[in-house]
Amino acid sequence: MNGHAPTARNLLVTTERTAGVTSHRLTNGDGTGLRLHAANDGGEEAVLFVHGATFGARPAFAAPGYSWGSVIAGVACERGAAVDSVTLYAPVYRPDPERVSDFDPGDPPAARRTVTRTEARERWDAHLPEPARYRDDAAFDAFWTALHDGQGVTADEPTIEAPNGTLVDLTAAAEGDLAYDAGEITAPALVVRGSLDQTATRSDALGLFDALGSEDRAYAEIAGGSHFLGLERRREALFRRVAAFHDRVGE
Repeated sequence: MNGHAPTARNLLVTTERTAGVTSHRLTNGDGTGLRLHAANDGGEEAVLFVHGATFGARPAFAAPGYSWGSVIAGVACERGAAVDSVTLYAPVYRPDPERVSDFDPGDPPAARRTVTRTEARERWDAHLPEPARYRDDAAFDAFWTALHDGQGVTADEPTIEAPNGTLVDLTAAAEGDLAYDAGEITAPALVVRGSLDQTATRSDALGLFDALGSEDRAYAEIAGGSHFLGLERRREALFRRVAAFHDRVGE
């Protein structure tokens, strides 16, 4: 990752002393800061202070957003988050209004929903003409285990709970109430999806791409990938495409 080192003229240092403790606050010109608390006695204070001042740089931040996470990334960018680039992978921005019933968080919306192992597998399989061709047999097992083992949901069939905030946001977006304005995103941006993705559709992804305010933006599709491309056989193509984008904008 690239770093932006502060210069001495941009570094503001303030000091507060209380009983037994000295607090130093370093603020860089880009708004980032560092706070250090040190005991008043002994030589350690000066050493720690110099160390903190030396390493006050802000690393470049490439904001990633996957699926609903693309909404979070978009909201963060719209609200002025300091990012050097943003990757919107398998994004859902403005779904077709006909898809409102697909989301349905309930009325009133429930805080969470349950998803069984069978339902999760069926959803993934529905994206793929021949699941075994596009996904290793063990991939779903690893995916499910990672989701399931940390929850401890008691049910006759292996089950997880999923937050319904995703469905609330997607329902609102399909009805025209977008969570964020893509035109407010001005950082270099990459929109990328798998060609088989039935959740993040091509028309929606291209609509997002066209709506972005970024002058430096790119659109890519990875052939043979679904909404779960990051776990499928074509995942390395996705990783290479995203890495190439980061390398270019980070130069």
